[in-house]
Amino acid sequence: MKISTQPVTVFLACFQLSWGFSVHNTTELLANMMLFSEEHTYTTEDGYILRMFRIPKIGATPVLFVHGFLGSSDLWLLTNRRNNMPTIFYDEGYDVWLMNQRGNVYSKRHVMLSSDPGNAEFWNFSFHEIGLFDLAATIDHILESTKSDSLLYVGHSMATAALMVLCSQRPEYNRKIRGAVLLAPVAYSMGQSKLPFITLVVNQASFFANIMYKAHTYEFLPFDETRIKLTYTLCASQVSMCSLILKILFRTNIKNLVRDEIPIYLSRLSSGTSVKNYEHLGNIVSPGNNFTMYNYGPAKNQLMYGSPCPPQYNVGSVTVPLALFYSKQDPFLDSHSVAKLKANAPNVILDLRVSDPDFQHLDYLFGINSRPMVTDSILKLIRQMESGVDFRRNIVAKRSPKLGRRTFLYRLRKVIVQNL
Repeated sequence: MKISTQPVTVFLACFQLSWGFSVHNTTELLANMMLFSEEHTYTTEDGYILRMFRIPKIGATPVLFVHGFLGSSDLWLLTNRRNNMPTIFYDEGYDVWLMNQRGNVYSKRHVMLSSDPGNAEFWNFSFHEIGLFDLAATIDHILESTKSDSLLYVGHSMATAALMVLCSQRPEYNRKIRGAVLLAPVAYSMGQSKLPFITLVVNQASFFANIMYKAHTYEFLPFDETRIKLTYTLCASQVSMCSLILKILFRTNIKNLVRDEIPIYLSRLSSGTSVKNYEHLGNIVSPGNNFTMYNYGPAKNQLMYGSPCPPQYNVGSVTVPLALFYSKQDPFLDSHSVAKLKANAPNVILDLRVSDPDFQHLDYLFGINSRPMVTDSILKLIRQMESGVDFRRNIVAKRSPKLGRRTFLYRLRKVIVQNL
């Protein structure tokens, strides 16, 4: 019997070609777009050594971009200069800073601890510590470097939860953030995800985490250059198959992506975090749950918090002006979760559902139409913030005694939307 070797030959040829594919870091991605960058290294209060990248524009308003779960600074830069949100901001005159949270490929060092996957002490963090320590150190480093008294914040996905932690636990940071734009704002539980894969991963987060703990593995989906190249290789030879995977897993509208770049997107989705972060995030977004601190179980909760249940974050103490952008097709949040955030945060100046009915979670980063759908509106909003309008003072000074806070905020949002 003669066995055809053509499929193997084709794959090997593609493999050889794709293995030459370079996994560019943030500095290289920016250099490829003819942009100079700086790398900044600094240490958090609890000893984690973080790396951040800057596209410098001296004297301009600093804007901090914060990635979501499993992300890194790279994810903001995978399309082109005219479509990547940070490079658009730079070209529009802003001083751009790209953060990397503890545990990802750029921020995987500590002054004392090893980042070995089996070192439970290093990986003992979630978005709570990312907000409490990483964001605090990052903001302080930027303000000290630029001699500014405040900055603008743009966060994707889990970056919302981290910001809520920082500003509720350390309220002095509210004044250091002029305004925050939250893209696909993940903090509160969904009604119910329509995707079986997302439902399983979210609702069973503690189950999967406990399996990993028993295996003494505390690092979650780390950055791995070999895996990236293998994924790219497979997807480059089978773009249709990888497109289908994205559609099944994330309800991605393939029409809103550059088809030939799908292998790059899919191969770069994970830069690593902790298992505890995955578990904590899964717990807060599971249907019926609240935005609470990490759940250690009744006995340890009693020791840690003085209560058998973990306490909820006091989002009502977050006074930063917040602009929320969300979409109908997002598999990680829905109208219920956005409504909860709006109900609890006292200074939501804008909540805007993206008009494209197929826009979803990853399109803020990779979508062909992300600029007309989202980025241009953000730029207009931020210019309003820069014009000297203090939305916090507006709420106190301009609210008529006859208007309740929610009525006033509704009218304020209406005026803002009309100007976008």
